[in-house]
Amino acid sequence: MDRPLLVPLAALALLAGCAQQGSDFPSLAPRPIERMGEAPTTPAPAPVATPDAGLDERLAALGKQLSAADSAFTAAVPRTRDLVTATASSGIGSDAWLDAQTALAELDGIRAESTAAMSALDELAIARANALEPAYPALDSLHDKGEAQVAAESATIADLQKRIPGS
Repeated sequence: MDRPLLVPLAALALLAGCAQQGSDFPSLAPRPIERMGEAPTTPAPAPVATPDAGLDERLAALGKQLSAADSAFTAAVPRTRDLVTATASSGIGSDAWLDAQTALAELDGIRAESTAAMSALDELAIARANALEPAYPALDSLHDKGEAQVAAESATIADLQKRIPGS
């Protein structure tokens, strides 16, 4: 046999000894579960909230608090607007300016009542979420109404505030 052929054959023999037939590594072939479709055949039913008399009572009280605050705010806005308008011809620190600032502070106090009701609604929603309870439509509806009310009140106060000289 030629010597040049002997070297590659010897090298192949040595490499063959390094190869293993059985291994401890898992197969990379797809498993049966991986061949299944990913979408469930039937959608999971949406959880339904059961009526809660205690929660309904609390929501009714918070709804009254929001309505009372909204009525008081709406009633106080025209007077505040008039006082803010009167500051256009007066300077910072004048009586008209002080009256307008006081009226704005009163509006802010009324908005605080709305914000307090919203905080209570947030706490109720958080407690339900922490208990993994389903959404409660009456709570969600009142929460949305309260958010809109607080946003509108905040926008009104900001608009009036920027009309006052020195603000």
